[in-house]
Amino acid sequence: MRRVRNTIIVFTVLAGLGIAGVFVALGGLSLFAKDIEQQYQTAAVERGDIAAKVGSSGNAHARQTAILTWRTSGNVAGLAVQPGDHVEQNQLLAGLEPSSLSSNMIQVKTQLAAAQDALRELRETQTTRAETWNAVLTAQKALNDALVAESMLDQPNASPSNLEAAQAAYNLALAQVDSAEQMYAFVQGLPLDDPARLNAAASLERSYRERDIALINLQYAQGKPDDSTARQVHANLALAQANLEEAQRRWEEVKDGASAEQVRAAELRVESLEMTLAQASLLAPISGTATEVYIKNGDVVEAGTQAVRIDDFSERHIIVQVPEIDIVRVRLGQPALITFDALPETQYHGEVITVSRVGKLEAGRIEFEVEVRITDADDRVQPGLTAAVNVIVDQRTDVVRIPNRALRRANGQHIVYLIRSGALVSVPVTTGLSDESNTELLSGDVQPGDMIVLNPPASATQTSAQD
Repeated sequence: MRRVRNTIIVFTVLAGLGIAGVFVALGGLSLFAKDIEQQYQTAAVERGDIAAKVGSSGNAHARQTAILTWRTSGNVAGLAVQPGDHVEQNQLLAGLEPSSLSSNMIQVKTQLAAAQDALRELRETQTTRAETWNAVLTAQKALNDALVAESMLDQPNASPSNLEAAQAAYNLALAQVDSAEQMYAFVQGLPLDDPARLNAAASLERSYRERDIALINLQYAQGKPDDSTARQVHANLALAQANLEEAQRRWEEVKDGASAEQVRAAELRVESLEMTLAQASLLAPISGTATEVYIKNGDVVEAGTQAVRIDDFSERHIIVQVPEIDIVRVRLGQPALITFDALPETQYHGEVITVSRVGKLEAGRIEFEVEVRITDADDRVQPGLTAAVNVIVDQRTDVVRIPNRALRRANGQHIVYLIRSGALVSVPVTTGLSDESNTELLSGDVQPGDMIVLNPPASATQTSAQD
C-alpha cells in the first residue's frame, strides 16, 4: 500500500507542475536513482559453485624417510652410494673395515662359524631321524601286505562275486557253441566254398575258442594258488619281516637325536650372531633416493654416527594440525588444495589419507593431526617446503551465490539489500553452505542478475520487500 500511496503522491505533484514541470521532476527522480547506485558498492547475483574448506599449514615430506646410523665402531670401507642415487631395499650401502672392528666383533665371527656348523649337524641328524622313522612305517606296511597275501593262500583265486561272473561267462559260451553247431548243421551239405558254409564254420570256430577261454577263467577262479605262487608269497613275507626288523634297529640308533626344539634353538643362535655381525654393514631398509650421505671412505665412526638418509619420493605428503572445532568435518578421502610459499604460481591437489583420532594440546588448544597425500606432486616439491592446505569438507555446484560481504543479520535472521527501482530494499534470506567468498542461497526473493549491495550502511532509510 505504501508504494501505491507514494506513486499517487508523485503523480499528483507532477500534475500540478504542468508538462515542463513533469520533465523536470522525472529527471530529478532519475538523478536520485543514479545517486543511490553510486552511493553503494553493488554486484550482480550469480550462480556458481561453493566449496567449504578447512585450512591449515604444514611442511612437505616424503612418503617414508630412513636415517641410517652405525651400530658399532670402525673405519668406513666400500661406500657404494652418493647423494641422488636410487637404492633398493636391502641394498648394501657401506661396510666397516674388518681389521678395524672391535675384538668382540671378531669373536662374533668365530662364534657364528661354529654355530652354523652345529646347526648343520643338527639338521642332518634330524633329517636322518625323519627318514629312518619313515622307513619303519614303510616296512610295517609291507609286512602287513605280505601277511594279507599269505592269508589268501587257502582261499579261491577269486571272490564269490568274481567266481559267479566266471561261471556265468562259461555258461554263456556253452550256449553260443550249441547255437553255432546247429547253424553249421544246416549248411554242412553245401559246397566247401559256399559263403554261407564258410561263415557258419567261422562262427563255430570262434564259439569254441571263447568257450575254452571261459573254461580256463572258471577253473582259475574255482581253484587255489599253485605251489609256485605260494612259495613266492612265503618268500615275500620273510623279506618283509627282515626289513622291518632292520628298520626298527636303525630307529633305535637315531630316535634320541636332535629334536625340533633343539634345531630351533640353534637357528636362533645363528640369527642372533648374524644380526650382531650385520652391525658392521649398512643395508637400505627401504627403496628410495639417497638424499644425504654423511660419511666418506676411511672415516672413523662410532655407534650412533649418522651415515645415510633415504627418502621414498614415490609420494609426497603434508602433515597439518586441525583445531578440534573443525576436525569433525574432516574425513578420509576428502580432496585438498595445496599451495607452497616457494611455488606460488602452482596449485597442487591432494587427498586426506589419515586423520588422528586423538587430539594433542598445542599452544593452549587441542589440535588433531591430519595427513594429506599430494596426488599431482612433481620434483619441485621438496621435503621441508611450507604449504598452505585447504581440505574441501563440503561443496555445492550450480547454486545461487550471495557474496559474504552482502550478508547482514536483523531480528535473528540473515538479510541482504538490493537496489530496486532506485530504492534500497531489504530481503530476508535463508542461507546454506559458505566458503571464504560466497554463501549458498536456499530461499529468499533474490534472483540471478539482481544487483545486491555489498556495503549497506549500519542504519539506512529503506523500503522492505514485503511492503
